[in-house]
Amino acid sequence: MGLRDKARESAIKPSAEAPEDEKPEERAPEAASAEPSSSGVGGNLEPGVTYLVEEEKPELSYSLFMTASRNGMRGMVISRTYPKNLRKAMNLGDVPVYWLTNAMSDEAVGPKDLERLTLSIRRFLEEGGGQLVLIDSLEYIITNNKFVSVLRLLQTLRDLIAIHKAVCIVGLKSSTLEPSKLASIQRELEVYTGDKPAPTPPPKETESPAVAELKQDEIIIEAERVEQEKKKLAAEAARVKAEAQKLTADRAELEKERQEVRQTLVRVRQTRKELENFRIKLTSEEAELTSKVRAKLTKEMQSL
Repeated sequence: MGLRDKARESAIKPSAEAPEDEKPEERAPEAASAEPSSSGVGGNLEPGVTYLVEEEKPELSYSLFMTASRNGMRGMVISRTYPKNLRKAMNLGDVPVYWLTNAMSDEAVGPKDLERLTLSIRRFLEEGGGQLVLIDSLEYIITNNKFVSVLRLLQTLRDLIAIHKAVCIVGLKSSTLEPSKLASIQRELEVYTGDKPAPTPPPKETESPAVAELKQDEIIIEAERVEQEKKKLAAEAARVKAEAQKLTADRAELEKERQEVRQTLVRVRQTRKELENFRIKLTSEEAELTSKVRAKLTKEMQSL
């Protein structure tokens, strides 16, 4: 039975330790066959380096991790797979496993809680004698946070790994990222190139902590400024839309009043015409009556 079948079987079997609503989001990855290496820490990994492994499934990442573990390195795993199933499939034993999920669990770490994630890794390296860290699904962390925050996490993690001469393996499904974001991550981490020995990172220009902190603060400030500008633009757009709706309503009201004025003018003209006709009729009747009276008076005077 392969590791993938073991993971599937462990996910199907009921367990008293895992509640029904805490089923693993992903199956445990299938480990590739890898023999322990006598050079370095195994798998051509160099101490003090954080590696980026680009792959659709974290199989190579786990292969490198298991090889280094067999060579005596104490490691921890940060995964999207439910810890119990992952331990059974990969035979991790007592390796600490942190589950990236919003579910409630003793081994769970919220994907947005980057501060707690950083603290857990720091304690493992400083207090737990840790030498090896695996993050098998960086894309899940990216989708739950601002990219700038994830970039700062990787920078902090890279520095911790370098200080403690440990090794970090970061698995990433690169097809989920925009080229510009992927390039930013590749600049921060050492891209793992397969069977070829990983090149030693070139020495970086020394930079004072104050300058580095200032640059990070500038990135955060710029991101916050852009966010505020977006909010201002959204508020301005809402205000313009409200004013446009008000103008439309006022225009409709004016058009209604104009129609009423037109109707009133029509009625006034009609009344004026009726009054003119009545005046003409009255004048005609007055003339006719005057003529009759004169004729009658003339007749009476003749009879006298």
